[in-house]
Amino acid sequence: MDSEHSDSERPAEKIKSVRDFSRHSIDGLAQVQDPNLALELLGHFVDDGMAEAEVVQRIVWSPYADQLFEKLAEYYQEEQCGKQPLALADALMSLDEKDWACGNLTMRKVVTWLVRWMSARELFRVFGELLLDEDHPLFEQVNADEYWIATVQHFTINRDYRRAWEEIRKARGGLLKINRIPPTDGDIERLRRFHRDPDNRCYRASKKCMMSLVNQLFDAMHEAGKIPDRRATDCLVCGGRDAPQAPLPSLEFAVSLGCEKYEDRDVWRLSPTGVMVLLLARHFCDQKNARKRRSREGELAKAPKLCDLAKR
Repeated sequence: MDSEHSDSERPAEKIKSVRDFSRHSIDGLAQVQDPNLALELLGHFVDDGMAEAEVVQRIVWSPYADQLFEKLAEYYQEEQCGKQPLALADALMSLDEKDWACGNLTMRKVVTWLVRWMSARELFRVFGELLLDEDHPLFEQVNADEYWIATVQHFTINRDYRRAWEEIRKARGGLLKINRIPPTDGDIERLRRFHRDPDNRCYRASKKCMMSLVNQLFDAMHEAGKIPDRRATDCLVCGGRDAPQAPLPSLEFAVSLGCEKYEDRDVWRLSPTGVMVLLLARHFCDQKNARKRRSREGELAKAPKLCDLAKR
């Protein structure tokens, strides 16, 4: 009986020994070659209330890291009432370069999980700096088109059409990489070249996405009675044999979305989407000018009249 009792306790004693070692050693799970034992140890870590960052630091060293992290996510979904997206994402992002370089959990897998838990907009809200840092593994791992579509839709649905238009213009040029510092010497032309340099930017929307964004905003504003439907209007641009080089930003934007040569002349016809760009740009320019005019009129109304000054 004693012999049987002793034999039955050995597996439990072994698990306890490995569990204690893995608890106190970050890379302890690297020594566990049995996937079932690794999963059992993970369950103990969660039940014992180990912090997310500490659990992830141990998982990343396991040869079964992907499987363990999938199971950890399940624990949180089942038991932590939706806490897992931000808590586990923060834990993953807290891993240092050594963990990523030597561990068995890949950033490709991490991005898959993050995208499953969080929308592209949420990822930018929480990890914006990392997504723009070309030295970080998360850099350019989020689909740019998905981000811009979600962002523009958010403002369009909330009828903030001006902000939606601003985001569309941003989408065309992309976002500035976080480690690119603009010149501060006061040279406006140099600063403009810096911001337009594609090497300094990331997450540019594709042409297909840009055309979709323009069409969606235009349709929403037309349905809301904010802009007339003149998208079928022919809009012609003078140019040479090649596509015209537009001097104005809005016209350049319109040309970039397609134009075709008009018969045998050096004249180009903008695409319907290009026409929408000009109509939208004109609408928001008129709004801006109207706001400036109202502001000036308000300032003049507050200014003292000449007759008032004469009475002093």
